[in-house]
Amino acid sequence: MMSPDLTILQLAIHYIDKHAENIRYATDAQHGGQLHPTIADFLLALVGKVWFAPDTGSTRSGHFKAEDGPHPSLAKPHIAQILHGNDCFFNSSQKLAEHLYQQTPATASPGLLAVLQLGQPDNGQKFVSILKIRHKDENFVKILDDALTQLKVEHINNLLLEDIQKGAVIPHPQRGDYDLKVVDKQAANDPAIYFTDSFLGCIAKKSDEHQIKRLLPELREYAEERGLPFVLEKLPQVVTLLQQCETNITTAILANTVKEQKLYGPDFKLKDFEHYINYKSSLGAVDIPRRHFIKRGKIGKTARNLTYYFHDPEFRGVTISGPPQVLANIFSVSGDTVTFRLNTTRDGYDVRYE
Repeated sequence: MMSPDLTILQLAIHYIDKHAENIRYATDAQHGGQLHPTIADFLLALVGKVWFAPDTGSTRSGHFKAEDGPHPSLAKPHIAQILHGNDCFFNSSQKLAEHLYQQTPATASPGLLAVLQLGQPDNGQKFVSILKIRHKDENFVKILDDALTQLKVEHINNLLLEDIQKGAVIPHPQRGDYDLKVVDKQAANDPAIYFTDSFLGCIAKKSDEHQIKRLLPELREYAEERGLPFVLEKLPQVVTLLQQCETNITTAILANTVKEQKLYGPDFKLKDFEHYINYKSSLGAVDIPRRHFIKRGKIGKTARNLTYYFHDPEFRGVTISGPPQVLANIFSVSGDTVTFRLNTTRDGYDVRYE
Protein backbone atom coordinates (compact mmCIF):
# COMPACT_ATOMS: atom_id res chain seq x y z
CA MET A 1 0.00 0.00 0.00
CA MET A 2 1.37 3.39 -0.99
CA SER A 3 1.73 6.07 1.64
CA PRO A 4 1.46 9.74 0.68
CA ASP A 5 4.46 12.01 1.14
CA LEU A 6 3.23 13.33 4.49
CA THR A 7 4.39 13.55 8.06
CA ILE A 8 2.15 13.13 11.08
CA LEU A 9 2.22 16.34 13.10
CA GLN A 10 -0.35 15.41 15.76
CA LEU A 11 -2.54 12.42 16.49
CA ALA A 12 -5.47 11.59 18.73
CA ILE A 13 -7.34 8.28 18.79
CA HIS A 14 -10.78 7.90 20.35
CA TYR A 15 -13.14 4.92 20.50
CA ILE A 16 -16.81 4.89 19.42
CA ASP A 17 -19.31 2.08 19.96
CA LYS A 18 -22.82 3.46 19.64
CA HIS A 19 -24.52 0.08 20.09
CA ALA A 20 -22.89 -0.33 23.51
CA GLU A 21 -23.35 3.39 24.24
CA ASN A 22 -19.63 3.66 24.75
CA ILE A 23 -17.41 6.56 23.76
CA ARG A 24 -13.85 6.63 25.05
CA TYR A 25 -11.61 9.64 24.61
CA ALA A 26 -7.85 9.56 24.37
CA THR A 27 -6.13 10.93 27.45
CA ASP A 28 -3.98 13.25 25.38
CA ALA A 29 -2.74 13.98 21.88
CA GLN A 30 0.54 12.62 20.63
CA HIS A 31 3.06 14.47 18.49
CA GLY A 32 4.13 12.71 15.32
CA GLY A 33 7.78 12.79 16.30
CA GLN A 34 7.00 10.59 19.29
CA LEU A 35 5.51 7.80 17.19
CA HIS A 36 7.40 4.58 16.54
CA PRO A 37 8.15 4.35 12.78
CA THR A 38 6.02 1.19 12.52
CA ILE A 39 3.01 3.02 13.93
CA ALA A 40 3.56 6.10 11.79
CA ASP A 41 3.87 3.94 8.66
CA PHE A 42 0.71 2.03 9.60
CA LEU A 43 -1.32 5.22 10.02
CA LEU A 44 0.05 6.86 6.86
CA ALA A 45 -0.80 3.71 4.89
CA LEU A 46 -4.39 4.08 6.12
CA VAL A 47 -4.40 7.74 5.09
CA GLY A 48 -3.17 6.54 1.70
CA LYS A 49 -6.32 4.43 1.31
CA VAL A 50 -8.24 7.70 1.16
CA TRP A 51 -5.56 9.84 -0.49
CA PHE A 52 -5.04 7.55 -3.50
CA ALA A 53 -8.57 6.08 -3.81
CA PRO A 54 -9.92 6.42 -7.37
CA ASP A 55 -13.10 8.43 -7.67
CA THR A 56 -15.49 5.53 -8.08
CA GLY A 57 -18.14 3.74 -6.03
CA SER A 58 -18.21 5.14 -2.52
CA THR A 59 -15.22 7.46 -2.96
CA ARG A 60 -16.51 10.99 -3.37
CA SER A 61 -15.43 14.60 -3.66
CA GLY A 62 -17.45 17.02 -1.60
CA HIS A 63 -18.13 20.53 -0.37
CA PHE A 64 -18.98 21.57 3.17
CA LYS A 65 -22.51 22.91 3.50
CA ALA A 66 -22.82 26.68 3.47
CA GLU A 67 -22.34 28.31 6.85
CA ASP A 68 -25.39 30.51 6.32
CA GLY A 69 -27.54 27.62 5.09
CA PRO A 70 -30.21 25.71 7.03
CA HIS A 71 -27.91 22.86 8.10
CA PRO A 72 -24.30 24.12 8.29
CA SER A 73 -21.48 21.69 8.95
CA LEU A 74 -20.76 21.30 12.66
CA ALA A 75 -17.51 19.47 11.93
CA LYS A 76 -16.04 22.15 9.66
CA PRO A 77 -15.08 24.64 12.43
CA HIS A 78 -13.22 21.96 14.41
CA ILE A 79 -11.46 20.75 11.26
CA ALA A 80 -10.50 24.33 10.44
CA GLN A 81 -9.05 24.74 13.94
CA ILE A 82 -6.88 21.66 13.40
CA LEU A 83 -5.76 22.88 9.97
CA HIS A 84 -4.75 26.33 11.11
CA GLY A 85 -3.77 25.92 14.75
CA ASN A 86 -1.82 23.65 17.08
CA ASP A 87 -2.91 24.47 20.62
CA CYS A 88 -6.54 23.43 20.10
CA PHE A 89 -5.83 20.12 18.33
CA PHE A 90 -6.76 17.74 21.15
CA ASN A 91 -9.93 19.60 22.14
CA SER A 92 -11.03 19.79 18.49
CA SER A 93 -10.41 16.06 18.05
CA GLN A 94 -12.61 15.33 21.07
CA LYS A 95 -15.37 17.54 19.66
CA LEU A 96 -15.21 15.62 16.39
CA ALA A 97 -15.43 12.29 18.23
CA GLU A 98 -18.41 13.49 20.26
CA HIS A 99 -20.15 14.80 17.15
CA LEU A 100 -19.58 11.51 15.28
CA TYR A 101 -20.89 9.55 18.27
CA GLN A 102 -24.09 11.62 18.30
CA GLN A 103 -24.67 11.06 14.57
CA THR A 104 -23.78 7.36 14.48
CA PRO A 105 -26.70 4.89 14.31
CA ALA A 106 -26.81 2.05 16.81
CA THR A 107 -26.36 -0.45 13.97
CA ALA A 108 -22.94 0.94 13.00
CA SER A 109 -19.83 -1.12 13.71
CA PRO A 110 -17.61 0.03 16.60
CA GLY A 111 -14.17 1.32 15.77
CA LEU A 112 -11.31 3.64 16.55
CA LEU A 113 -11.58 7.23 15.40
CA ALA A 114 -8.16 8.57 14.46
CA VAL A 115 -7.82 12.31 13.94
CA LEU A 116 -4.53 13.32 12.34
CA GLN A 117 -2.95 16.64 11.59
CA LEU A 118 -0.61 16.09 8.64
CA GLY A 119 1.99 18.14 6.82
CA GLN A 120 3.68 17.98 3.44
CA PRO A 121 7.45 18.38 3.97
CA ASP A 122 8.10 19.95 0.57
CA ASN A 123 5.67 22.87 0.87
CA GLY A 124 4.44 22.92 4.47
CA GLN A 125 0.78 22.52 3.50
CA LYS A 126 -1.34 20.98 6.24
CA PHE A 127 -4.09 18.40 5.95
CA VAL A 128 -6.56 16.78 8.34
CA SER A 129 -7.42 13.11 8.03
CA ILE A 130 -10.28 11.48 9.93
CA LEU A 131 -10.25 7.68 9.91
CA LYS A 132 -12.54 5.09 11.46
CA ILE A 133 -10.27 2.04 11.87
CA ARG A 134 -11.29 -1.58 12.20
CA HIS A 135 -10.02 -3.73 15.08
CA LYS A 136 -9.75 -7.50 15.37
CA ASP A 137 -10.42 -8.33 19.00
CA GLU A 138 -13.84 -7.86 20.60
CA ASN A 139 -12.04 -7.06 23.85
CA PHE A 140 -9.92 -4.44 22.16
CA VAL A 141 -10.90 -1.57 24.44
CA LYS A 142 -10.36 -3.59 27.60
CA ILE A 143 -6.96 -4.74 26.39
CA LEU A 144 -5.87 -1.26 25.40
CA ASP A 145 -7.29 0.23 28.60
CA ASP A 146 -7.01 4.01 28.84
CA ALA A 147 -4.00 4.51 26.59
CA LEU A 148 -5.99 4.88 23.38
CA THR A 149 -3.61 7.30 21.72
CA GLN A 150 -0.46 5.73 23.11
CA LEU A 151 -0.42 2.90 20.61
CA LYS A 152 2.39 0.40 20.76
CA VAL A 153 3.79 -1.74 17.99
CA GLU A 154 2.15 -4.86 19.45
CA HIS A 155 -1.25 -3.15 19.25
CA ILE A 156 -0.70 -2.53 15.56
CA ASN A 157 0.46 -6.08 14.93
CA ASN A 158 -2.09 -7.93 17.05
CA LEU A 159 -5.22 -5.84 17.45
CA LEU A 160 -5.72 -3.55 14.46
CA LEU A 161 -6.52 -4.32 10.86
CA GLU A 162 -4.82 -2.40 8.07
CA ASP A 163 -8.22 -1.30 6.91
CA ILE A 164 -10.54 1.61 7.44
CA GLN A 165 -14.30 1.69 7.72
CA LYS A 166 -14.62 5.30 6.67
CA GLY A 167 -12.23 8.14 6.07
CA ALA A 168 -11.80 11.70 4.89
CA VAL A 169 -8.94 14.00 3.89
CA ILE A 170 -9.30 17.77 4.10
CA PRO A 171 -8.60 19.63 1.86
CA HIS A 172 -9.09 17.38 -1.16
CA PRO A 173 -5.59 16.12 -2.08
CA GLN A 174 -6.13 16.04 -5.86
CA ARG A 175 -8.93 18.46 -6.67
CA GLY A 176 -8.58 22.01 -5.42
CA ASP A 177 -12.15 22.85 -6.42
CA TYR A 178 -13.49 20.57 -3.66
CA ASP A 179 -13.21 20.88 0.12
CA LEU A 180 -12.63 17.23 0.94
CA LYS A 181 -12.38 13.64 -0.21
CA VAL A 182 -14.51 10.96 1.48
CA VAL A 183 -14.21 7.16 1.37
CA ASP A 184 -16.61 4.61 2.82
CA LYS A 185 -15.23 1.07 2.63
CA GLN A 186 -18.43 -0.35 4.14
CA ALA A 187 -20.66 0.86 1.31
CA ALA A 188 -20.63 -0.45 -2.26
CA ASN A 189 -21.93 2.71 -3.91
CA ASP A 190 -22.78 5.58 -1.56
CA PRO A 191 -20.92 6.81 1.50
CA ALA A 192 -23.04 6.40 4.61
CA ILE A 193 -25.34 9.40 5.05
CA TYR A 194 -24.54 9.65 8.75
CA PHE A 195 -20.81 10.04 8.02
CA THR A 196 -20.87 12.39 5.03
CA ASP A 197 -24.04 14.38 5.61
CA SER A 198 -24.72 14.28 9.34
CA PHE A 199 -21.15 14.13 10.70
CA LEU A 200 -18.99 15.95 8.15
CA GLY A 201 -21.78 18.20 6.94
CA CYS A 202 -20.68 17.50 3.40
CA ILE A 203 -22.52 17.54 0.09
CA ALA A 204 -20.80 14.82 -1.94
CA LYS A 205 -21.02 14.61 -5.69
CA LYS A 206 -21.58 11.30 -7.43
CA SER A 207 -18.33 9.53 -8.26
CA ASP A 208 -16.66 10.13 -11.62
CA GLU A 209 -17.18 6.52 -12.66
CA HIS A 210 -20.87 6.61 -11.75
CA GLN A 211 -21.41 9.80 -13.76
CA ILE A 212 -19.58 8.35 -16.78
CA LYS A 213 -21.55 5.09 -16.76
CA ARG A 214 -24.91 6.77 -16.23
CA LEU A 215 -24.37 9.60 -18.72
CA LEU A 216 -25.86 8.04 -21.86
CA PRO A 217 -28.78 6.28 -20.07
CA GLU A 218 -29.74 9.57 -18.42
CA LEU A 219 -29.68 11.37 -21.77
CA ARG A 220 -32.22 8.85 -23.07
CA GLU A 221 -34.34 9.05 -19.92
CA TYR A 222 -34.58 12.82 -20.23
CA ALA A 223 -36.08 12.41 -23.70
CA GLU A 224 -38.60 9.90 -22.39
CA GLU A 225 -39.46 12.13 -19.41
CA ARG A 226 -40.07 15.19 -21.59
CA GLY A 227 -41.60 13.41 -24.58
CA LEU A 228 -38.82 14.60 -26.89
CA PRO A 229 -37.29 12.79 -29.88
CA PHE A 230 -33.96 11.11 -29.20
CA VAL A 231 -31.61 11.00 -32.18
CA LEU A 232 -29.57 7.93 -31.28
CA GLU A 233 -27.08 8.33 -34.12
CA LYS A 234 -25.95 11.64 -32.62
CA LEU A 235 -24.52 10.01 -29.49
CA PRO A 236 -21.06 9.10 -30.89
CA GLN A 237 -20.49 12.72 -31.90
CA VAL A 238 -21.76 13.94 -28.51
CA VAL A 239 -19.22 11.71 -26.76
CA THR A 240 -16.47 12.74 -29.19
CA LEU A 241 -17.06 16.44 -28.48
CA LEU A 242 -17.06 15.82 -24.73
CA GLN A 243 -13.75 13.97 -25.06
CA GLN A 244 -12.32 17.00 -26.84
CA CYS A 245 -13.12 19.33 -23.94
CA GLU A 246 -10.02 20.89 -22.42
CA THR A 247 -11.68 21.34 -19.03
CA ASN A 248 -13.78 19.22 -16.69
CA ILE A 249 -17.06 18.10 -18.19
CA THR A 250 -19.83 19.96 -16.36
CA THR A 251 -23.61 20.02 -16.63
CA ALA A 252 -23.39 23.27 -18.62
CA ILE A 253 -20.90 21.78 -21.10
CA LEU A 254 -23.06 18.66 -21.48
CA ALA A 255 -26.19 20.78 -22.06
CA ASN A 256 -24.51 22.93 -24.71
CA THR A 257 -23.10 19.86 -26.45
CA VAL A 258 -26.46 18.07 -26.78
CA LYS A 259 -28.02 21.35 -27.93
CA GLU A 260 -25.32 21.84 -30.57
CA GLN A 261 -25.80 18.28 -31.84
CA LYS A 262 -29.63 18.62 -31.81
CA LEU A 263 -29.90 15.39 -29.85
CA TYR A 264 -33.48 16.22 -28.83
CA GLY A 265 -34.73 18.09 -31.87
CA PRO A 266 -35.90 21.72 -32.09
CA ASP A 267 -37.95 21.86 -28.86
CA PHE A 268 -35.00 21.33 -26.53
CA LYS A 269 -34.89 23.69 -23.52
CA LEU A 270 -31.38 24.10 -22.19
CA LYS A 271 -32.24 25.39 -18.70
CA ASP A 272 -34.82 22.65 -18.15
CA PHE A 273 -32.22 20.05 -19.14
CA GLU A 274 -29.64 21.47 -16.73
CA HIS A 275 -32.16 21.48 -13.86
CA TYR A 276 -33.20 17.91 -14.65
CA ILE A 277 -29.62 16.64 -14.70
CA ASN A 278 -28.60 18.46 -11.52
CA TYR A 279 -31.64 17.75 -9.37
CA LYS A 280 -33.73 14.91 -10.82
CA SER A 281 -31.34 12.54 -12.57
CA SER A 282 -29.10 9.97 -10.94
CA LEU A 283 -26.08 11.95 -12.18
CA GLY A 284 -26.40 14.97 -9.93
CA ALA A 285 -24.31 18.01 -10.85
CA VAL A 286 -21.91 16.72 -13.50
CA ASP A 287 -18.21 17.33 -12.88
CA ILE A 288 -15.98 14.75 -14.59
CA PRO A 289 -12.24 15.33 -15.07
CA ARG A 290 -11.36 15.17 -18.75
CA ARG A 291 -8.69 12.50 -18.21
CA HIS A 292 -11.19 10.19 -16.47
CA PHE A 293 -13.74 10.66 -19.23
CA ILE A 294 -11.21 9.66 -21.88
CA LYS A 295 -9.42 6.83 -20.05
CA ARG A 296 -10.31 4.33 -17.36
CA GLY A 297 -8.49 2.20 -14.82
CA LYS A 298 -6.69 3.13 -11.61
CA ILE A 299 -3.79 4.71 -13.49
CA GLY A 300 -5.83 5.90 -16.43
CA LYS A 301 -4.03 4.08 -19.26
CA THR A 302 -6.93 2.29 -20.95
CA ALA A 303 -8.90 4.32 -23.49
CA ARG A 304 -12.69 4.27 -23.10
CA ASN A 305 -14.61 2.95 -26.08
CA LEU A 306 -18.16 3.36 -27.28
CA THR A 307 -20.08 0.17 -28.08
CA TYR A 308 -22.97 -0.48 -30.45
CA TYR A 309 -25.12 -3.50 -29.59
CA PHE A 310 -28.14 -4.80 -31.44
CA HIS A 311 -31.73 -5.67 -30.50
CA ASP A 312 -32.42 -6.95 -34.01
CA PRO A 313 -32.85 -10.76 -33.58
CA GLU A 314 -30.72 -11.40 -36.64
CA PHE A 315 -27.75 -9.60 -35.12
CA ARG A 316 -28.31 -10.26 -31.42
CA GLY A 317 -24.96 -10.85 -29.73
CA VAL A 318 -23.08 -8.73 -32.27
CA THR A 319 -21.28 -5.69 -30.88
CA ILE A 320 -19.13 -3.03 -32.51
CA SER A 321 -16.79 -1.26 -30.13
CA GLY A 322 -14.17 1.40 -30.64
CA PRO A 323 -13.23 5.07 -30.27
CA PRO A 324 -16.38 7.23 -30.58
CA GLN A 325 -14.90 9.39 -33.35
CA VAL A 326 -14.36 6.22 -35.43
CA LEU A 327 -17.82 4.79 -34.78
CA ALA A 328 -19.40 8.12 -35.70
CA ASN A 329 -18.06 7.67 -39.24
CA ILE A 330 -18.97 4.05 -40.02
CA PHE A 331 -22.74 4.28 -40.34
CA SER A 332 -25.32 6.12 -42.40
CA VAL A 333 -29.05 6.58 -41.91
CA SER A 334 -31.71 6.49 -44.59
CA GLY A 335 -35.24 6.68 -43.21
CA ASP A 336 -35.53 3.85 -40.69
CA THR A 337 -32.55 1.94 -42.10
CA VAL A 338 -29.12 2.21 -40.51
CA THR A 339 -26.16 0.89 -42.48
CA PHE A 340 -22.78 0.11 -40.90
CA ARG A 341 -19.89 0.10 -43.33
CA LEU A 342 -16.30 -1.02 -42.64
CA ASN A 343 -13.67 -0.93 -45.36
CA THR A 344 -10.21 -2.41 -44.78
CA THR A 345 -7.58 -4.53 -46.55
CA ARG A 346 -7.02 -8.29 -46.42
CA ASP A 347 -4.19 -7.64 -43.99
CA GLY A 348 -6.19 -5.16 -41.99
CA TYR A 349 -8.15 -7.61 -39.84
CA ASP A 350 -7.90 -10.99 -38.14
CA VAL A 351 -10.23 -13.56 -36.59
CA ARG A 352 -10.39 -14.78 -33.00
CA TYR A 353 -12.71 -17.29 -31.30
CA GLU A 354 -13.17 -17.00 -27.48
